[in-house]
Amino acid sequence: MNTKLLLTAGTLAGCFCLSALAAPPFDALRLEGDKMLRVPHGEGAHPAAATLSDARTPGVAQSVRVDNHITHWVTIDVPAAGPLGTFPQAINDFGEIIGNYNDASPEQLQHGFLRTADGAIVSFDPPGSQLTVPQVINNGGTIVGYFFDAAGSEHGFIRARNGNFMIIDDPKAGTSSFSATQPNGINDLGAIVGVYADANGGNHGFLREPNGSFITIDAPGISEGTVLATQCASINIEGEAGCQYLDTAGTWHALLRYPGGTLVTVDAPGAGAGGGDLGTFTGFLQAVNDLGQMTGEFADPNNGYHGYVRNAAGRFVEFTVPGGGTDNANGTYPFSVNIWGLVTGFSADPNGNPTGFVRFANGTLDSFQAPGQGNLATFAYIGNALNQFVGLFIDSNGTGHGFVATAVQ
Repeated sequence: MNTKLLLTAGTLAGCFCLSALAAPPFDALRLEGDKMLRVPHGEGAHPAAATLSDARTPGVAQSVRVDNHITHWVTIDVPAAGPLGTFPQAINDFGEIIGNYNDASPEQLQHGFLRTADGAIVSFDPPGSQLTVPQVINNGGTIVGYFFDAAGSEHGFIRARNGNFMIIDDPKAGTSSFSATQPNGINDLGAIVGVYADANGGNHGFLREPNGSFITIDAPGISEGTVLATQCASINIEGEAGCQYLDTAGTWHALLRYPGGTLVTVDAPGAGAGGGDLGTFTGFLQAVNDLGQMTGEFADPNNGYHGYVRNAAGRFVEFTVPGGGTDNANGTYPFSVNIWGLVTGFSADPNGNPTGFVRFANGTLDSFQAPGQGNLATFAYIGNALNQFVGLFIDSNGTGHGFVATAVQ
């Protein structure tokens, strides 16, 4: 899997940046070298006109049981969504869900949405946005994400519960066509982490403190020129950030940043090394829970992908969803771990066909497809403290649909 961020001239390619773009059928979702994206990406998505509107129509399906471990399944479709569909991204402990959708206009413009706990849908775009990508929502109802402006530059945004926006740009981000600030995670204290591109297009992690100050996060060795890129994905209530970096040998490493700035490289025991996207990756959405457990995936020497959970003491548990592929970047891809150790993600079979999964703290694994016939792909994303989790599935027409469900052991 290619997880690199390519922050160039208003275009981002790679899993961190393409996480919330709309999706055509999954078999079209490939990067160079036939590497899969972690989540669908809409190659046909067009810049969205800046709008701010309320569409308070629930638009949800009847709750159903998928199997013994997946219950209370509710399909989520934004009423204003067009044929590309609806793509949830995250859920907080109050059941508030955020994501994006493409509208029904000929341009299929992309907007953010908030689904409240009672099912109301609120559509939103930051001022000046031509394409909106919400990333995560905390328990205070604050949403962070990024958007593209009319010049193709990328900026971060914070949306408060009352609907007010703040635009954020890392002070060290480039000011030309490389300009890019991408927030990826926020904790309940308002600390934000993400990635920015400097004037040369180099990728660096950042921490934005609740007081608005920015701290650059670069992996060990970057000053000696042995690290090519650093990216940060999530931050827990303790201020521990889940990141990853690419070294000059072409190997990826997960990275934990502790409060105060201590950095710890995290390499799964079974990870391969060298080029071809080998190494260890942090989970994209909620990599580190409030107990210091970390999840993500690693690529073995055959380029088969497997999941891992690392506890706060540094002990690894590696796992593979049954039926997953063992080479060609297929296999197991965790996205997040909640406070109870529930891991959510997807598994790609030897042909690259994705199936959602949940893994409980005792090791029980359940892979599942969305209810209904002919669906092309299912992904499970963030789980909250109630073991509710959100995800999306792609139907036989290539339309994306969101869902929220509950994992029970």
